[in-house]
Amino acid sequence: MHLCTSPLLPSSPLCGAQRAYKAPLLSVTAAYAASTAHGVAASQRHVPSQRKPTSLAALGTPLHDKQQRRNKTASVTTRLDSKAWLETLVVVEGLSDQCAVRKAVPAQVFVLHGASKSSVAATAQLLKTQADSCSRVIALLDPDVAGRQSRTVIDACLPGKCLHAFLPTWQATAAENIRSKLAGDVGVEHAGPLQIRQALIDARPSCPGRKEFARADLVTWGLLAEMGTDTSLQAGCVQRRAALSAALGLGNCDGKQLLRQLNIYGFSRQHVVTALASLNLSCAAALAIGTLSTAWQ
Repeated sequence: MHLCTSPLLPSSPLCGAQRAYKAPLLSVTAAYAASTAHGVAASQRHVPSQRKPTSLAALGTPLHDKQQRRNKTASVTTRLDSKAWLETLVVVEGLSDQCAVRKAVPAQVFVLHGASKSSVAATAQLLKTQADSCSRVIALLDPDVAGRQSRTVIDACLPGKCLHAFLPTWQATAAENIRSKLAGDVGVEHAGPLQIRQALIDARPSCPGRKEFARADLVTWGLLAEMGTDTSLQAGCVQRRAALSAALGLGNCDGKQLLRQLNIYGFSRQHVVTALASLNLSCAAALAIGTLSTAWQ
């Protein structure tokens, strides 16, 4: 049979049927093309992004600001060398201090638990055992007399291996009553994560034989008075010495203790001069007036 492939004439009945069959297909094709063109045009238009809020707190409220600070702290922590911190042992005094350190860095933490004289030997043995498995040890203790005494014990337990971190008293002081802690209480637990992290980064080794500072330096800075000096000048020296000790995180010191702390824990002259400047204490004016500026508070 021979099939005819010539086009149908317009007047042919088959031609009309063919047009009737193709008409729905053409309408569907046209509609699809129109919708596609509309979609492309819509996608090319710039539509401002409307980011969903990451917090349920309203923007600008104290709760929102607090959450933003937490997010920032977490992002900074993730950028740190996690391996180095995981191999670090931080020595603190209490469990609350341990919680504060763990919020700042992912390090191991050893708690002294306020070891008494009868338990110092047992605590020292535990500390030695845990320190042997770590690449470095950092003592972060309260900026008070008890913290200063604990540093001496830790140095004797780990000679030449322990680094020492210091927090200024104003950073480690409770601003308000919190649970069992009263406003004005001093402890590492009251410092923020960023402050604790920076203190750990700036930790220095102890140098028992160091002689960077002499008694004459303290006299020049108005931190120590010569024998026979006027009583008012001596009182001024005591106040200035207390303020400097607090600024450096040493706790309250007399002249001999301050000289020892500055030498043994690696403080530089720049540390002292910067601290005095932050306290707004001019050496000459301090010696002449014998008063204390409380700008550090």
